[in-house]
Amino acid sequence: MADILDRIEKKLKDVGLSASAASLAAGLSKDAIRNIRRAKSQGIDVGVNIRTVEALAPVLKTSKAWLLGEDDSPEERFDGGIPLFGIEELPDRRPEILAGRADAARGARNVHLPRVTGAVVAIRLADHSMSQIIPKDSIVLVDLFRVAREGRAVYVLATGDGGVVLRMYEDNPGRFVPASVVPGFQSYFDLDTVEVIGRAVATFREL
Repeated sequence: MADILDRIEKKLKDVGLSASAASLAAGLSKDAIRNIRRAKSQGIDVGVNIRTVEALAPVLKTSKAWLLGEDDSPEERFDGGIPLFGIEELPDRRPEILAGRADAARGARNVHLPRVTGAVVAIRLADHSMSQIIPKDSIVLVDLFRVAREGRAVYVLATGDGGVVLRMYEDNPGRFVPASVVPGFQSYFDLDTVEVIGRAVATFREL
């Protein structure tokens, strides 16, 4: 396990991702890599699940064989073309994206980010609505399959007035709230006034 973790740590540095961002981008629990670190620090050698390695390899731009130490030849690299859309497009485009027909039509373009699982698209956060946790102008990966509400998770919402926003779900009381660094910024939404379009699963400061 130690050797695999060392290789994971090396690739995290190479691709510039945090452990939680890489885990989420791979479709795993955000603590997947942290749990491996914790097991190593406690001297527990239970191995690393092969499915975890398979999921992490493309995100870390390498191969499963390299992470497992089975192949030390030049590392295989992967780049996934992920459609970049304006956030306002997502409600109308969601059916075709879920059907696997997302392309660069209607002004969207492809960005090269670590390949992820699920119906994932990229948007750019153009305002300060979530800037306490997602800086303005960040690229946000949104998984359109993930619409179940979980506390403290961030979602793309279609609002009743035709708007489309990013907000964090708060489960007591159940509502969607901003997390802005702008003093006095308020834009709350009750559950019955919005449609959940997808969940933010990773963020990047630059392409």
